[in-house]
Amino acid sequence: MARTDVLDDRLLMRRIAAGDRAAFHDLYERYVDLVYSMALKVVQDPAAAEDIVQDVFLRIWQRANQFDASRGRLATWLLSITRNRAIDVLRQQNRQRIAADAFDERRDDHALAAHWYAERDETVHLSLEILPPEQRRCIELAFFYGLTHQDIAAMLGLPLGTVKSRIRLGMRKLQAALREEQSKGPT
Repeated sequence: MARTDVLDDRLLMRRIAAGDRAAFHDLYERYVDLVYSMALKVVQDPAAAEDIVQDVFLRIWQRANQFDASRGRLATWLLSITRNRAIDVLRQQNRQRIAADAFDERRDDHALAAHWYAERDETVHLSLEILPPEQRRCIELAFFYGLTHQDIAAMLGLPLGTVKSRIRLGMRKLQAALREEQSKGPT
């Protein structure tokens, strides 16, 4: 890259940080192919790569003032942001794939329950059975698969508040059931 291009990139980023849409358009035209190529290389999916390009350039528009030319070239910074975003997308897809696979396996609910609960205390197993299916599903996704409330909401197509409420209500029911079981003592 020629020295004039580096200086031009610095000026371009200063203009973008000041809200100059024409400068942003110039940046987009200059680097869109590079950003797309990196995203596609990581995710191996053209549609996902296009989404990543959109996310990266939106982030650049919103955070142009974070570019520090003394730390490296603009292209390097853009590729770093792209690579990180692409890895985030892969992680999210992997979590969703794991959860979706689990739901596919749930067709044989007893086999899956046996797998899950074989490693868990009998009391917890019985307590989960008392929960309504929608509460049990949210709790299982959160605690057995490690999904965030936001991931669960997106996967189930529910509002975030609904997922949080189902988990909270289910946990209260579990606590009450465990307290009752403990108060009975050994049989």
